[in-house]
Amino acid sequence: MSANALARTFGDSARSYDQHAQIQLAVNRSLLAMLPDVDINGWALDIGAGTAPVARPLQQRYPHARWLALDISAPMLAEAQARGRFDEHWQPLCADADALPLADATVSLVYSNFALQWSRAPSAALAEIARVLAPGAAALVAVPVAGTLQEFSQSWQQVDQAKHFNALPSAEDWQAASTKSRLAMLHQQRLQLVEHYADVRAVGTMLKATGAWHVQRSEAPGLMTPRRYAALVNAYEQWREPQGLPVSWHVLFMHLQRT
Repeated sequence: MSANALARTFGDSARSYDQHAQIQLAVNRSLLAMLPDVDINGWALDIGAGTAPVARPLQQRYPHARWLALDISAPMLAEAQARGRFDEHWQPLCADADALPLADATVSLVYSNFALQWSRAPSAALAEIARVLAPGAAALVAVPVAGTLQEFSQSWQQVDQAKHFNALPSAEDWQAASTKSRLAMLHQQRLQLVEHYADVRAVGTMLKATGAWHVQRSEAPGLMTPRRYAALVNAYEQWREPQGLPVSWHVLFMHLQRT
């Protein structure tokens, strides 16, 4: 996936991202609870910081750390700055998670929530984390994995065979990548989280605003004609529950340690 295209996608939604990223914010709360009870005096890195909704709780948890808020989208970091989420403990850094502009073994903690799924491969993302982590340092990572958005994806398959979502690696892919990248898996947990929306239009708005609909295509998709939209609505309505149309997220939590 083009890093520039991804940066533009998130840049376009920087101001409204938090409004639609309820699952991401909920997962952040769970990931924060997994942070190790240690004293961090060196550099700590938030990969995919976005609008930095957890900058304050991270800084409060590790008050002696110097934090880098890394994101591929400069407008996202600018939005975080505009909201007053960076103080003297934080330094924004616009960069690609697959090519961290940091020296080897210089980071004391890595935190990353709903960001590494955009990496070109789990092995690429975890190899970079392993490279910059100091020996014995930890990485706390949460990523959506295969099975996410299954209702919307299967509904689209009833309409056409075009690619509407990027395929997500499985939990097993991430586990294998950790083994190859000098990162010990201290703990892992898989959770399925389900949101509900009133209709297909509301689901699409959320997916576009959070970047989940960003996909690299080999050819242009068909136009969203009234007939195709009606077919999508009809297919998705078969999934409807009393609370609304479900959107499932399969999330892998990992507590890793540099060996």
